[in-house]
Amino acid sequence: MPASGRAAAETRPDWPGYYAATADRPPRRTTLTALAARRSGTDSASALAVDLGCGGGRDTTPLLHAGLTVLALDRAPEAGAALQARFPDAWNRGQLTFRRADLSAADLGLPPSGL
Repeated sequence: MPASGRAAAETRPDWPGYYAATADRPPRRTTLTALAARRSGTDSASALAVDLGCGGGRDTTPLLHAGLTVLALDRAPEAGAALQARFPDAWNRGQLTFRRADLSAADLGLPPSGL
C-alpha cells in the first residue's frame, strides 16, 4: 500500500540534495568510453547525445564539453531544474534540453542519436 500524507513526505527522495552531492563526481566510465569511441571515429557522427537518468549532470558535463547537443532525460522534474541552473549558457542556446521520462517505459520516443 502506498504511503500517504506525512509518511509519503518523509520517504520521498531528496533529489535536489542527491544532485548536489553527486554532480561533481567524475563521469561514469561508460560515458568516457563512448566519447573516446566517437573521437576515434568508431561511433556515429551525430552531434546529439542522450543522457538517460541525467540527475544533476554528472555525465552531461563531458558531453557538453565535447561540443555535443544533449537531450537529458530523468524521471524527476527536479533534474531539469538542476541542469538549467548548472548549465545556463548551454540551456539558453539550446545545446541542452530536458525531457521528463520514466526510463522503465518501453518506448521513450527518442530521436536518433550518436551517443
